[in-house]
Amino acid sequence: MSDVFIESSEISLDPIAFCLVYNGEASAELTSLEFRILSLFEAMKYRPLAKDEIQKRIWGRAQSKDKTLNVHFTYLRRKLLSLDLTVRYLKSGSFVLAPTDKALDYSDVIEA
Repeated sequence: MSDVFIESSEISLDPIAFCLVYNGEASAELTSLEFRILSLFEAMKYRPLAKDEIQKRIWGRAQSKDKTLNVHFTYLRRKLLSLDLTVRYLKSGSFVLAPTDKALDYSDVIEA
């Protein structure tokens, strides 16, 4: 199974308007931090990312007890829901940006 759940051609991030366009149709306005998180997924070709890796790349440090990232993912999930996208938590402890309607077997995910 591929470790990529979304093709780069399906998503467009606009750094001027801080928005995401999915499949050329729908869009979601993002905060600058949400935009940075999605840009990280884009830079990593939409592969699963560990929480520590995301924290290090966004804030420059990893804090295992820090719930800040979880809060941002909650807000991001609400915005992405209208686009049929979500940030999924995998059994491996990683996060991945994925369509909400795909039946995916996350047990076979290869870590990025």
